[in-house]
Amino acid sequence: MVMNKNRINLIFLGIIIPIFILGLSGCQPAAQQTTDAITETVLPLDSTASPTVEETVNTPEETPQVILGYSPDVETTVVSQIQTALEFLVNENGLSLEIVEGLTPGRITTNTRVVVGVGSGLDLNGLAQTNPNVQFIAIEDISALPADNLSVVGSSADPLRLAFMAGYLAALISEDYKVSALVPGGGEESDLILEAFINGARFYCGICQPKYPPYNTFPSWETLTVENTNSNYQSTVDALAAIGTEVVYLHGSLQSTELLAYLNSLGMKVISDQHPETPLTGNWVGTLSLDPVPAFRNLWLDVLAGSGGHQVSASIVLMESENGLVTEGRYRLFEEMIMELETGQISIESAP
Repeated sequence: MVMNKNRINLIFLGIIIPIFILGLSGCQPAAQQTTDAITETVLPLDSTASPTVEETVNTPEETPQVILGYSPDVETTVVSQIQTALEFLVNENGLSLEIVEGLTPGRITTNTRVVVGVGSGLDLNGLAQTNPNVQFIAIEDISALPADNLSVVGSSADPLRLAFMAGYLAALISEDYKVSALVPGGGEESDLILEAFINGARFYCGICQPKYPPYNTFPSWETLTVENTNSNYQSTVDALAAIGTEVVYLHGSLQSTELLAYLNSLGMKVISDQHPETPLTGNWVGTLSLDPVPAFRNLWLDVLAGSGGHQVSASIVLMESENGLVTEGRYRLFEEMIMELETGQISIESAP
């Protein structure tokens, strides 16, 4: 009994003691919970930090410009030839091209690099002076004078060079050296043209002595005023026919429909330095003309590099020779003479 009683007491204590302990813990004051405040700290800017990089938008520069200006009265074929050459050259060098009739100072801007003028009346001398940073090229403008930034294709001697080659060609295709010239009368320029023609003929035939009658002195010539090209020309032409003229050089300033028809009716072969006003007839030998393109192309790189002040001669070419009056062999001789003339091996001022 005593053992059971003790066991009951132990069980009682095992229940009571834990309850008592729990009661004491419930009577303790609540533990103060401490929450650490989170403080945001703002650090000072570092003066050594890299600055913000701003994005820069690059505007592409304008393409440097070339201007082709031409006179209203210049031959369209010449302008077309220069335009074709320029279109190739500007594309090859990454430039742009503007083509205008006439040429005013307002056309030239800070973006203009080269100005090409074809024909007279464009005042390239004045424009070159007022735009020293721009290079200029004058073509078929006898008033243009070479300067530091102005180059010239052609010269005042070009009409004389054409007359010289007309004399040489006339003697070259003649059967008996009976060649004549019909040139404007009066004035120093007319005298120089006539002298050049005579020298050109004698470069081929020497004293040009005919083998068959009528026997006369050749080369011969007659003068005619521009006012008489539409009338009163027959007696002058008849004088050439009377001495047996086979080939005549007709200066371009004298051309007229009536005069060309009369020469054709007399069977004279005609060479001129101007395109015929009428359709070609069977007696038309050819037209002597100046081609500035080869000289222009040779100048281009120097001018583009800023080197100006050049003066070069245009090339002489024979056009409208479809009638076949110049054979292949004689044409080769003609071209050889042109080469010697353009390279300075011969002079138009004297015959050999």
